[in-house]
Amino acid sequence: MATDSGVERLTPLDMLMPKTYIGALLTFKATQGISTVTQSLQRGLDRLCQQMPWLSGHVLSTTTASSQKLGLELRWQANGKTSLLVDKGTVSAAYDSLSAAGMSPSSVPEDVWPVPSMIDDALFPDGAPVLAASVFQFCDGHGEVGLCVCMHHNAVDATGFAEVLRLWAQNMQGAPTRPFPTMVEGRASRLSRALATDLDVAFAVPLDALLMSHPEFSTTPPALPACFSPCSCELFSIPVTRINVVKERVAEHASAKPTTNSMLCALLWSAITRVRAQRNPILASETSRLVTAVDGRRQLGQDFSSPETPYVGNVVTYAMAQQAVAGLRALTGRDSGQALASVCDSIAGTQSSARDSLRHVSEVYSLADRVDDPTKIYPGWDLFGSRDLTITSWANLDTYSVDFGPHLGRPHFVRVRAAQADGVGLILPRRPASAAMGGHEEVLDVMLMLRKDDMDALEQDTMWKWLVS
Repeated sequence: MATDSGVERLTPLDMLMPKTYIGALLTFKATQGISTVTQSLQRGLDRLCQQMPWLSGHVLSTTTASSQKLGLELRWQANGKTSLLVDKGTVSAAYDSLSAAGMSPSSVPEDVWPVPSMIDDALFPDGAPVLAASVFQFCDGHGEVGLCVCMHHNAVDATGFAEVLRLWAQNMQGAPTRPFPTMVEGRASRLSRALATDLDVAFAVPLDALLMSHPEFSTTPPALPACFSPCSCELFSIPVTRINVVKERVAEHASAKPTTNSMLCALLWSAITRVRAQRNPILASETSRLVTAVDGRRQLGQDFSSPETPYVGNVVTYAMAQQAVAGLRALTGRDSGQALASVCDSIAGTQSSARDSLRHVSEVYSLADRVDDPTKIYPGWDLFGSRDLTITSWANLDTYSVDFGPHLGRPHFVRVRAAQADGVGLILPRRPASAAMGGHEEVLDVMLMLRKDDMDALEQDTMWKWLVS
C-alpha cells in the first residue's frame, strides 16, 4: 500500500484480540426514503472519517526492522474516499415477523452484512478494512431499515465500537467536526502513559511467571475436535424481576449483595452446565471455567476515556472463575441459595480483581508486548470441549439512546451478529422500558451460542423455562 499517508501502530492490547469483526445490526423506523437515509448516513460517515481518518483504512500485519517482531498497524490515505457504506437493497425478510420474534440475530439474512465475520489468514496479512457498513430495507415496506456496522476487533473493543457509533450519530446531526484526541496523541502513547506507574513493575516479572499468574492466556494452540457438532444461536429475553427474585434469595448467604450481572452469569453458567452434563456424564468429575470480558478503562483513571475524549482502542482483559461441574449442575436458582451465592461470590471476585487493578492491565499489556508474535497467545480455556463458557456484557453501552438524526432517530433493535460457536453468551444493550415487554417490565436480552442438542435441552430445562417465561 505505497499510497498510504497515515500509519499508526496498534497497542499490545489491540493485538491480543481475535481476527474478527465486531458486528452489530441497528434497525430504525425511517421518516424518509432509503436514498435520503443513505445520503444522511454517508454524510455523517464522511465527517466522522475527518475526525478519525484511520476508520477508512486497513489493519495490516507488519514486523519491526530492528527485532523482526510481529505487530499490527493502521494505515490509511489522507483525504481518501470514505465510501464505506453499501446499499444492500430490499431483503426477503419481513420486519413485522422478525420484530414479533424479537429480531433474533440468527434470523437476519447473512447477505445483509458488508463483510464476513471472520478475517481469514489470506486477508489478515494483506490488510482488512477497519470499518464496513451496509444499509437495507425489509420487504414489507413500512419504512423500517437496517444498518449493519462491522469494525475490526484489533482496532476497537465493544466500548470503542459504541463510541464510534455515537460519534457517527452526532455527525449526522451537524455536530461541529473536531479532531479526534488520538490523532493528536496516538493510542499507543496514550495507553502506555496511563499505565506508566505499573508497567515497570510488570515488565520486571519474568514472562513465564506472568503466564502462570494469568491462566486466561496460553501459548498452546487450542486442540481442534475431529469434527464440529452443529451449533445454534438463540435470543432469550429474561425479565429483571426474575433475576431479582433469585438475588433476594441468595443475598443472605453471599459476602456482598450479588449484582444483576454476577447473578445472571451464575444462572447462565449453571443452566448450561447442567444440560451439558446430562448429555455427557463424564463432565461431572471435571471443573468448568466461566470467562467474562472486562473493560479496563475504569482503572486507568477518570480522565483516560470520557465522552469528550473517548479511547476507542482495546482495553479488554478477562476474568476467569472456576467451579466443579457437579456443583454447578445441582443449582436450580430457587432452592440452592447458599451454593448459588458461592458461585456469585466467585464471579464477582474474579471480575473485581480484573476490573479494579491497574496492575492487572499492566501485566496483560506486558505479556502481549514481550512475546514475538502476540497472535500466538491463545485463550486459556476450553473452546471446543463443551465445558467452559464465555460471557460478554454490552448491557451498559447505552446504544438505544443514540439519536441518528431526524431521518432515523433512535434504534428500535440493537443486535449483535450471530456466529457458529459453542459456549458463548452475550448480554445485549439494555432496552429502554418502553421497548421492553410492551413497556411493562425491564428485560435483559441474552444471545447464546451452543451445540444445537444442548440448546434444545436448555429450552426444556425447568429452571431455564421459569427464568425466561
